Amino acid sequence: MSTFARFNDLNDDLDRLREQINLHLSKSSKKSDILTINKLLNKSENIKTMLQAEVIKCLPSYQAQMKARFDAIIRDWEQFKMSIADSIGQKDNLIASFGAMDQSYRPQRRELASGIETLERSSNSLRRAEVVARESEEIGTDIMDELANQRESLIRSREMLGNHQSSLRQSHRLIRSINIQLITNKCLLILIILLELLILVIIIVFRFILHH
Repeated sequence: MSTFARFNDLNDDLDRLREQINLHLSKSSKKSDILTINKLLNKSENIKTMLQAEVIKCLPSYQAQMKARFDAIIRDWEQFKMSIADSIGQKDNLIASFGAMDQSYRPQRRELASGIETLERSSNSLRRAEVVARESEEIGTDIMDELANQRESLIRSREMLGNHQSSLRQSHRLIRSINIQLITNKCLLILIILLELLILVIIIVFRFILHH
């Protein structure tokens, strides 16, 4: 059974106790019913203790709502107890008995209140941890986006470097072809010069021979 269902069942038990107490108050022999009323009130204190235990066991996000309902039930029962005392004309005796019952349950209530405070502190710690986790998630998302942008920049840089390397290879091939052409031209020029010298020598030789 869930905490909400258990809480509602206990609240219904309190309502039934209220009806029983009102029934005893309506009888003519009120003096003989005081002990029964006190027993019913004692039982109501047990139920209220169990209600407070259910408040402690509920989820932290619902504790404020459950505690507000519990406080409203307690206030309603305090008013009901005062009305009982007024109805039977023995207010002082009943108030004393109520005080004794409250005194007997006070240590348990203090312990339960301490448990509620501990749970509230834990709930606050969980909320703070949730905020920190959310902020960390946002920071992580920003870092991932930044890394993605840097990755894209690196990819573009690598592509540009590849293009530059391709251009450099083409330039190297062009320079080599130019160098080869220059060497070829030099060789042709040297060959032409040698041929001209050879022709000049031949001409000189023929002229010298013919002259003699």
